[in-house]
Amino acid sequence: RSRDGQTKHQAANYTLAKNFLPTLLTSVSTCIGFFSFGTANLKSLAGLGVLAGCGVLLAWFVSYFILGPLIFILPSFIKAAPAEKLHTRINRATAFTATVTKFRKPIIIVFAFITVGAAGLTANNEVNSDPYQYFAPGVALRDANDFITAEVGGARGLEIVVRSGKEDGVKEPEFLRQVETFQKWLEARPEVTRTLSVVDILKATNRSLNGGNQDFYRLPDTREMIGQELFLYTMSLPQGMDINDRITLKNDAIRVTVLWTISDSKRWMEETAFVAKHAKDSGLDVTITGKGNIYQSMNPYVVESFVRSISIALVLISILLITVFGSVKMGMIALLPNCIPLLLGGAAFWFLGKSIDVGSVLVMSVCLGIAVDDTIHLLSNYNRLIKDGLSPQKATAEVLAHTSPALIFTTIILVLGFGTLAFATFVPNIYFGIMTAIILTLALFTDLTFLLAVLTKEEEEPQSA
Repeated sequence: RSRDGQTKHQAANYTLAKNFLPTLLTSVSTCIGFFSFGTANLKSLAGLGVLAGCGVLLAWFVSYFILGPLIFILPSFIKAAPAEKLHTRINRATAFTATVTKFRKPIIIVFAFITVGAAGLTANNEVNSDPYQYFAPGVALRDANDFITAEVGGARGLEIVVRSGKEDGVKEPEFLRQVETFQKWLEARPEVTRTLSVVDILKATNRSLNGGNQDFYRLPDTREMIGQELFLYTMSLPQGMDINDRITLKNDAIRVTVLWTISDSKRWMEETAFVAKHAKDSGLDVTITGKGNIYQSMNPYVVESFVRSISIALVLISILLITVFGSVKMGMIALLPNCIPLLLGGAAFWFLGKSIDVGSVLVMSVCLGIAVDDTIHLLSNYNRLIKDGLSPQKATAEVLAHTSPALIFTTIILVLGFGTLAFATFVPNIYFGIMTAIILTLALFTDLTFLLAVLTKEEEEPQSA
């Protein structure tokens, strides 16, 4: 407003009054989006949502109650722009509005087809993540893991607890032979590097007691021999060491370690389920655990939490917009330009061959909050101008002339800021930056085309009647 010729105090008063409701709405809607993560099963994700939501509210408070007064106090160096420049901006906005109105139906139809197609592609995305592929080649962790996998085999895998069903049951030859058969089946799997359990210790001890004869690399035949060899092995260990990490104190369960080359969560969970099924079919009572298994099973939880939280956020934001605008139709219209870019982003993931993981979840959440902000600013100012008596065409032109420049500049700043992550070495950060920049650009484009086309349609029908 200072460029339009108003004094500093006039411009400050107008800016604070004009933007109070839109900024409050955008802060509350973004806060709702983050707070919805409080329903997540993962405490770290829930904590992120709570902290980010509180941060958004604090940022709005600081903006209005600290930065606002400073606008009146600090000197202004903004000079009024020439009247010709202002008229040129309004004329361009009017011409753009006329073009959007003229091609209103084709714009809506094209967006409808694109959105349906994007929704289909988004639904075909698979939930998967590979923590070792999170690092670009050249990073020490990635190079070390690739070397071990190529030269030695997998250094990650499962920890399987096999229960005998009774105290001292692990000393039963029949139980141990079942475990041995299970281990041999596991080692025959192409992705398994090796397995390790008390069975291997007993076989090696039995061989040592028989002069290193390889023919005796087998389990003892009797319960008594198994008990004696376990006792002998334990007694031969250095002070402070035992085999309690391999066998329970009650000798009712043993631990089988499986090392394999699988690192992506989809195959990991599929193979884990297959191993559990085979063990059950073999008559073994097993529980599959381990750090790797816990980590890999986290990815589906994250995506499930995302779907639930973003659904809650959309419902709450819809109720907020309907209440503020006083119209169910306007509230639904406000959501459309925010859902379309997310679906287009999901389609981009499909084209890039990128699976849905923790990084993808954060991309969608961040973009939803920011995209809603643009839409609310446009609709709030549009409704205000309509209530002031302007026609839909003039109201749209005014919004484009005075509101859209700020949205365009903020989007450019955000796109450049997130775009710098493309130079990162952590792959999720790279995709996070690139996809956020793409989706935010699409969100602004959708607001300035599809939303305006829908608004002119909605406002023309009462006039023609």
